[in-house]
Amino acid sequence: MRISLALLATTSLFFGACGENQSVENSQSKALVTEAQAGRAFEIVKAIDYIPFTYIVDGCYARSLYMSMELAAKEIPSSAYYIFGYLQPTESVSWGYHVAPALKIKGGESWILDPAFENEPLSLAAWQAKNNPQGDFQNDLKAGSAYFDPTGRTSEFNMNNMVQNFEEMPTFLTSDIASACTVMYQYIPLQKQTPSQSNAQRAKLVARTVKLVDALQNNGKLENDGVNSDANSVCRNAAVSASR
Repeated sequence: MRISLALLATTSLFFGACGENQSVENSQSKALVTEAQAGRAFEIVKAIDYIPFTYIVDGCYARSLYMSMELAAKEIPSSAYYIFGYLQPTESVSWGYHVAPALKIKGGESWILDPAFENEPLSLAAWQAKNNPQGDFQNDLKAGSAYFDPTGRTSEFNMNNMVQNFEEMPTFLTSDIASACTVMYQYIPLQKQTPSQSNAQRAKLVARTVKLVDALQNNGKLENDGVNSDANSVCRNAAVSASR
């Protein structure tokens, strides 16, 4: 399945869905964090209430970007961990790939943050088991700030080097944030909840994105790539576009 996203009135981007099997540039990059940072990251992700985690048919790429933005707002680096193959997490859902943020504690384990499966962090082995690959599968990594982008933006960075700290983490693009917001905005009402609950969650999404964009800008991790001259309104514009 593929989805066409009308980000703004004059801009349209095309991205693969979780159900589409595409290749990702191979990498050994992992975000190294302290135990304290990891604990903080786990709590940050558990507190997110504006993302449609219960709608798992599609949108993992947008969920992953938002979780990485939340961490980056607190100067915590993250990677995006991909699994490719024929994945069947439930009897009614199948994917060609799945992605979620990953952290590696210095001198310790790697953990996957994926509330679509569990509120608590998962070990890599447990996360892979949750994806339930049918046959062979492969893993790949990107920086958490690198959206799933067929144009290969990630190749601009030296992804063979481990991300040692927050300073080395690449910037988030305003166009990626707009796309992720549009996807989340569209998928919120597809969850099993009332229209009023969906409207409230959509409002939280827009309001939180504005704050995240401000935080990323203040932390030097936002790059305006021309989609919107006002980075603070990027999600609001995307939401307006999605509702048309």
